Order: sequence, then C-alpha cells, then structure tokens
Amino acid sequence: MKEIQQDYSQLGERNNYDELLSKIFQLSNDLLQEKQNLQNKSNPDTETLESRSAEPESREQEQHQTEIHDINSQIKETFKIIEQRTIKKIPSAYIPTGFELLDRRIGGWEPGELIVIGSRPSMGKTCLGLSLMRNVAVVHDIACAYFTFETGVQHLTERIIASEAEIDITKLKTGKLTEKEWEKLEVNMRKLLDAKIFLISDPLLSPDNLHSTIERLVREKGVKLVVIDYLQLIIPYRMRRNREQEISTIIRKIKATAKELNIVVLLLSQLNRSVELRSGYKRPMLSDLRESGAIEDDADKVIFLHRPEYYGIMEDEQGNSLQGMAELIIAKNRTGAIDDFPLRFNSNYGKFTQLDIILEALGDIHPEDILDGGAPF
Repeated sequence: MKEIQQDYSQLGERNNYDELLSKIFQLSNDLLQEKQNLQNKSNPDTETLESRSAEPESREQEQHQTEIHDINSQIKETFKIIEQRTIKKIPSAYIPTGFELLDRRIGGWEPGELIVIGSRPSMGKTCLGLSLMRNVAVVHDIACAYFTFETGVQHLTERIIASEAEIDITKLKTGKLTEKEWEKLEVNMRKLLDAKIFLISDPLLSPDNLHSTIERLVREKGVKLVVIDYLQLIIPYRMRRNREQEISTIIRKIKATAKELNIVVLLLSQLNRSVELRSGYKRPMLSDLRESGAIEDDADKVIFLHRPEYYGIMEDEQGNSLQGMAELIIAKNRTGAIDDFPLRFNSNYGKFTQLDIILEALGDIHPEDILDGGAPF
C-alpha cells in the first residue's frame, strides 16, 4: 500500500499523458488486487483485469439465461396443445376482449403481447381503455390493473361507475340522481365490488417503477391484463433531445414487461395532428402515431379509435347516420389480418358497446367458442 501511495504522489510530477494514464490503470489494478487478497504475483495486471471483466459477466449470467429451443421439440409440443384445444381439454390462453367481433378478428388478447390503442385527444381512448378492462374483469373475472398519469383515482372510479350503471357522469358529480337511478347505481355497483380491478394514479411513475409495480401486481394479485393511460405521459429514464429515442426506450421496456410476465398490456397513445389536416373521413393511419417509429416496430397490434362525429361528419357515403358511432381500426396485427368494425359510443356515461345488428348476426355464438375457432362470422 505504501508503494502505491508513493507512486500516487509522483503522478503530479509526470507530464507525459500516456505515461500518466498507464500509471492510473496500473494503480487501479493494484488496489483491486490488494482488496481481493490475490496472492499470485506472476502477472497481477492481467489476472486482475480478467477478474474485473469476468465478474460482471458472471453476475449478468446469473440474472439472465437465454433459453434455446429446437424446432423438433417445439413442433411436437405445439401440435399437442392444438390437439388438446381442438377437443377442448384445455381452454384457450387468449383473453376475450368483450367485443365478439374484435375477438373474431384478432382471436382475443394474447398474453405476452403489447397492444397500442391510439386516437386523437377527446376521442374517448380512456373510456375505451376502461370499457376493455371492465369487459375482462367483470364479465370474465380476470384480474386487471389500470395505470393513469393524469386522472385521479376518484375521478376514474366515477367514470367506471357511470359506465357500468349507464348514468350520466354529471349526475354522479352533482349528486342529482333520481330514485330509479339510485336503484340502478346500487345494483350495478355490486358487480364492480366483486371485480378484480386495481387502479394506480401516479404522474411521476418511471418505466422502472412501472415495471416493478406491474410485477408486484402480477405476483400478489394475479393480474393478467394491464391498461396504461397513456404512453406520452410516462416520464423517461433521462431527458433526451430526441423525443423519439425517449419513446423508443419506454415502449421497449413495456414490451419486455409484457413478455417477461406473460400478461396483456394495452398501451394507450396519442396521435399527431396530421389526422386533422387530412381530407375526407380523417381516418388515422400508422404514420399518425406520435414519435411513431418505435411504436410501429414494437407493438404486436395497433388499434385506432376513430369517431367521425368528432369532426362534424354526421353521415357516411351511403347516407347512414354516424351520430354516436365509433370505429375500431386494426391497423397492425402481427398474428393476423387487419380490419375495422363499428361500435356505439355514449358520451354521457362514457361507454362503448357493440351494435345490436352485430349481436344479432353473431346469434348464440359464445366468446369462448369464437376463441376456440367457432363458426366464421
């Protein structure tokens, strides 16, 4: 140690940069060698450097081991699963969306997938996110979590109640309810009381905090579906000049979370203003996603919410009324076809429902039959 201190004191007298840098490395290695009590004096610098490089590598290997699968065993295992599904010995791993036609188009929500749901502001993406979560939690008794970065839990709960009871949310806020509405409220609240829904409101949640919170919800509450409202409000690891790089880092972390925990993540996202500059029905497209590069690449599915009524377009080309109508546009589907279909939207209580004509066309087909490959629509 004294030799090291003497060498250190002599550093100030040296003017040659390369020699100084070499000396610093040598002193650093000597300190590390002394700390680790290495006895071998033959080649201390090389041995110390090897120890330093190997140590983080071994730690990383302990944390993560990449699995390698050969195609032979995978085909046999997959064929067995398909065979069991066919004779319904095991249920489908897909989670029903609650909208039968959407299940028909995409097969339901697949665990491990990241689904981006995009729209312009005021289109109702929060209402859609809540509707999709409600369908899974209330109808299918599957634990869900909803993350919000701009809405308080109290306000979010009021919106959930208004949608479920189909009561104007303004009446909930003012307390001006009729006796009949109170009865509706009490009946429908019972459904929600039994639902496995967890609400998280934190405007300062970072991607790492988001991951750890989701991991805890999965481990402790059995959560299978997570809604994040919305992408552009998530605080990045560090502020960058390039916003697209920030979004890229965030979305890849969220996708890794979905895959690692084998859950469904519905990530709400805003669209840029180019939609409003478009002529005609102003239907969104993939390039309208804000900071769209990473979103387009990493999302397993991209679904747009579009309401022509918002732009004052009240009729379609055939003269059919578009009042109270919404459209879900499947713009990207990594495991299937792209498509679109209509929904009805009630803005008074913020609820999306299927059209009666679609329900009639589907008849008695049950959502589980659709997921298991029932009769085509």
